[in-house]
Amino acid sequence: MIDLIHCQFGLRCLGFVWSDGESLPSANIFHSHETSAAHNLSGNPLEIPEIVNLSLESKLIHETTRRDKETSKLLDLTGKRPVSCSQIDFKDGMLYYLCDEGSKLFGVFPLTKTSKRILRINIVTDPDLSLSLTDVQRRHTLLYPEFRCRYEAVYQFTCATFTAQFDKCESLIGPPLSFVVGSLSTEVDLLSGSCLPSILDDLKVLKTIYEAHELGLSSWNSNQSSLTIEEFQTNLPNIFILFYLVPNKTIDQVKQNTTFDAVSCTSMRGLLANRRPDSTELLWDTVKRVSSGHAFRSFVNSAIAYLLDHREVLELHRRNDTQLAIKLRSLLSRGGPVNIDSGVPFPFGIESLLELGLNKLTNDCLCLLEPFVPEVALSSPDPDKSWSLEYRWACLYHLYKASCFLASFTSHCSKQAFVSELQKILNKPDEKNEWRSLLCSDTPLIVRHQFELPVSELLVPISGILPSLWIMQLDADQPVRTSVRLVYEQISGGVGEKKYICHEMKLVDTYWPSAATSPLS
Repeated sequence: MIDLIHCQFGLRCLGFVWSDGESLPSANIFHSHETSAAHNLSGNPLEIPEIVNLSLESKLIHETTRRDKETSKLLDLTGKRPVSCSQIDFKDGMLYYLCDEGSKLFGVFPLTKTSKRILRINIVTDPDLSLSLTDVQRRHTLLYPEFRCRYEAVYQFTCATFTAQFDKCESLIGPPLSFVVGSLSTEVDLLSGSCLPSILDDLKVLKTIYEAHELGLSSWNSNQSSLTIEEFQTNLPNIFILFYLVPNKTIDQVKQNTTFDAVSCTSMRGLLANRRPDSTELLWDTVKRVSSGHAFRSFVNSAIAYLLDHREVLELHRRNDTQLAIKLRSLLSRGGPVNIDSGVPFPFGIESLLELGLNKLTNDCLCLLEPFVPEVALSSPDPDKSWSLEYRWACLYHLYKASCFLASFTSHCSKQAFVSELQKILNKPDEKNEWRSLLCSDTPLIVRHQFELPVSELLVPISGILPSLWIMQLDADQPVRTSVRLVYEQISGGVGEKKYICHEMKLVDTYWPSAATSPLS
């Protein structure tokens, strides 16, 4: 509620007060009412009870509200007792719970030396949603010859919120027209498997191995038992023959499958399933569950010997600059058969294992992003930094974050609407060492992005869903500057059920000639 008041009126509300002296927090700070610290608001020509009920037309339009005790997400006053407005001094910036009938809140906010702003909020638990817009406007603008009217609606999607402000509407709680431009705010948890589960699973494996690397450990815990060296050697033909079983789709073929405006998460995951991994990536998928550097070295040396004897199944992608790929290219460049002394194995350590995983996941992310932003695959790693594991982690984090946003965008809006935003995300550098949050956090790791798009570009027609918030904004300058906000808040109910609470918020500028005079001590 405090954020809503600030957004709608620009007021800084410090908190709420009721009769037991407790209050609701603002920015995690609790405020309690203390009479000695309150301002004496004498000087206004009206008595306090009249100021509280400042709007004359309220006597004509407000009836006793039926209380169904529905709980508001914006402000829950359940179990709270109102204070008596005749026995209390008010201080600026606080909202006081004064009346249980209609849940009336009242607050005074400074404006100038001789004026203050009075905010009054009535909470109606059973608003009449069958009224026309004209009827609702008339009920709240009886004393105002001219007024301005706008609307605002907020729609909640999975991990996203769409907010639109508009001038024309057909009915109460009605949606904006298709050409109205609104704001889509996406919120993605990088540690949730809902976006890219296969990549996240490998990230967790890499995290465990990297922690062992930083601690200088030679072994670590693995969630699954790895193969023995004998099982691995027996299975080598099956590991690398997979290269022939995955169709070699060109990027043009992939683009053809993503030219439509609507791109589903299923089709994105299909890109990963159809991607043709190279030999080191296939090796990573097999050895990633190892639990020691010694076991990894044994597997790698066996794989090198097998690949050099069966060069027809060996392929290395152009971007593959891992130590293993460099060694294989060096051996192949000699030409002819290569004799390997089994007694002198290649000294691949845990860094090489991390490189294989980082390379595999980086390529997975590039596979997802390239059909939408082709130039992302053209960028080359910095040759002076590519040897660094930290640099590889930072690159992977950047691409993984963009890929998660891509998965979210495809669920909410058309390709035409999000491609330019995806490009902005990729072009924006991350904060220094931001990638470490991927390793250090076991709690949700939330990233957010906001951009504008027309209603027509949303995949879910908002005409068929109910807004979580719907606001009628009424503003008048004569006879006194007044702002009214009718905030319809959706509460729990059945699917598609119109069940709302209405927060009737009214802000009025008032003349306060002695406001500049300090109260006597």
